[in-house]
Amino acid sequence: MIFFFAVIFAGYSRQKSAFLFGCRFFTLGSDYFGIATLGFSIVVYTLMNNSDTILPFPEMKGGRGMIGIEKMTTWFWAFFFMVMVIILMRNLINSGVGRHDKAVREDETAARAMGINVANNKLMAFVIGSFFAGIGGGVYAHYIGF
Repeated sequence: MIFFFAVIFAGYSRQKSAFLFGCRFFTLGSDYFGIATLGFSIVVYTLMNNSDTILPFPEMKGGRGMIGIEKMTTWFWAFFFMVMVIILMRNLINSGVGRHDKAVREDETAARAMGINVANNKLMAFVIGSFFAGIGGGVYAHYIGF
């Protein structure tokens, strides 16, 4: 049961960091947002590679990754989280929020003219995608123990 909460917490923490990042950088245009995302990911990658010299935690081994993660992912858990993500995404796409996202994807100007808040929808899509990426990362980290 602790594994379930660890994976959900991985998604939640990724969601919160994506929200903080998105609030700051979504004011940029589309190309500049991509450049800012790439630059931020390079900074985080460099910090994590050098974390054994920067952070005082013995579990952080820099480029070798974190040690001490138990291998708890089984086929049941991987399948369970996959089914949950598929169900959540299917329901989200067919909801009003999903229709707004489709409208923003197809034509931002028309969506804005229809009264849809384009910036909030983009931020929400970014945060939801990050939540699912965090869940996938949590399952994978417990699969390889690294």
